[in-house]
Amino acid sequence: MPAMTNESAPRLFELTVPRPDSSVVPVSLRAGSVLFVMGANGTGKSSIMHRFYRENYDAGVRISAHRRTWFSSSTVDITARQKQQQESNMRNAERDPQYRWRADYDEQRTSMAIFNLVDAENSLARRIADAMRRAAGDEAERPAAEDTARRLAAEDSPLGRINHLLRSANLPVGISIEPGEEILAARDGGDPYRMAEMSDGERSAVLLAAEVLTAKRGSLFLIDEPERHLHRSIITPLIGSLLAMRVDCSFVVATHEVGLPLDFPHAQVLLLRRPSEFSGGVPASWDADLLKPSDTLDEQLQRDLLGARRRILFVEGRTEASLDRPLYSRVFPDFTVVSKGSQAQVLHATKGLRGAKDIAWVDAFGLVDRDNRVSEEVERLRDDGVFALDWYSVESIYYHPVIQRRVAERRAAALGSDATADLRVARQTALQRIGNRADHLVRKRTVERARQRARGGIPTEIDLDSKLSVPPVDVPVLRDEERAVLTKALREGDLRTLIERYPIRETGALDGIARGLKFESTQDYERAVLRLLGDDEESLEWVRSQFEPLVSATVDSKTNPA
Repeated sequence: MPAMTNESAPRLFELTVPRPDSSVVPVSLRAGSVLFVMGANGTGKSSIMHRFYRENYDAGVRISAHRRTWFSSSTVDITARQKQQQESNMRNAERDPQYRWRADYDEQRTSMAIFNLVDAENSLARRIADAMRRAAGDEAERPAAEDTARRLAAEDSPLGRINHLLRSANLPVGISIEPGEEILAARDGGDPYRMAEMSDGERSAVLLAAEVLTAKRGSLFLIDEPERHLHRSIITPLIGSLLAMRVDCSFVVATHEVGLPLDFPHAQVLLLRRPSEFSGGVPASWDADLLKPSDTLDEQLQRDLLGARRRILFVEGRTEASLDRPLYSRVFPDFTVVSKGSQAQVLHATKGLRGAKDIAWVDAFGLVDRDNRVSEEVERLRDDGVFALDWYSVESIYYHPVIQRRVAERRAAALGSDATADLRVARQTALQRIGNRADHLVRKRTVERARQRARGGIPTEIDLDSKLSVPPVDVPVLRDEERAVLTKALREGDLRTLIERYPIRETGALDGIARGLKFESTQDYERAVLRLLGDDEESLEWVRSQFEPLVSATVDSKTNPA
């Protein structure tokens, strides 16, 4: 999702942490990346955050741990001129080193957050209205102006992004702007109430989201101890969504939640041990080290998770950008979803935690792709707490015909197109591209099945005095079976079978579906799926039903803990 403003371009931030031996810890922070600052009380986290702010004053957005999170009003109670003057006064005051612990201008800060949110919403409305006026007033300009108006109307509004963030953070609340520019909230479709009456967590999430989403492009956000105002189960999905929405900005998050960086394996972690020198009562150097994504962060920090009751779902995938994690976070909102890379790593992590008697507080499960496993192997995995999907991979959910139709209907309503016609184009394009790669799919599926059959024929117990006899695998028969299934599905236009059974990402079919439904890319389509699952409980329940029997197992585990 794009940022709301475009004043400056993304940039590379070069941060430095002075050490007592006169060396420095250099930190390069690119747009779209996050640095976690960690250390016990008294190690100078707030001081280093303020140092980063002063070094990047022109782009820094400081979000203090001491900030006020309540509202004196639910309406815009300052003018644009007052807001500009207050912002200038506040930024000048924030350069004072003592400001790292002070909370001046708290009331003005919350007022400015409301002002910026309402102003951004009104700005989008004005841009749409301007395009519509140009379309009505100039015949030659009408097509371009109408296209601009449709595109702007189809975009998520500022309030839409805020509400999406709240849902992604498992907060069942939404906000709206009513006449008189009053902001109201409602939980799960209930009666609206004033913004000032929101819970502490809801207000904190709204304030954080508003400050981040309305900031300039290329900003450096310095978020100090978000756990003071937000529960851990909210922080991870909220920060993850903010990172996804503000890929043009950089983030530094100071936290005591040692497990938080584990949810962002591609983040850097600055470990502060103690300030070594002081100047004017302010730390001037630190005993510090930087852990980069390539370092063994899990092993070094795992012991610090003891005492924190967690439910963990290990899944395949290596990055936050993979399809698996955001989808699984919707389906299993009370779990920490951890990407472990390969299936073997998922199995190893799940078995290791479930078998560790000294950390029985961990409730661990694993989820892997089916990959042609036979039923017997699926059952063996389940005994170890690892569940295999019933379909080839997670794309089978994102691009399932049921989800395609629901996304297409939303998109068509926004753009004024015909959902049925769009679905027809998407389906025909996908079938054609799959057909063009039919031989490749048959070969790959046959090889996978043959390997699985061969592995399944190896006995688990071997008599050392006898010869091992492994049943033969008739590869030609498997190939002919696979070709018959694929040919029949293509002939009947059975896109569901093709998506569930084959790696169609290798055919270009997913791009064909996305563009057929009038999305610019597969990434745009997949983000629309996640928004659908955040907005539509019926769609989410349908997706959740596709994860049986894992869903039932997690419910049983929660209600009947060992």
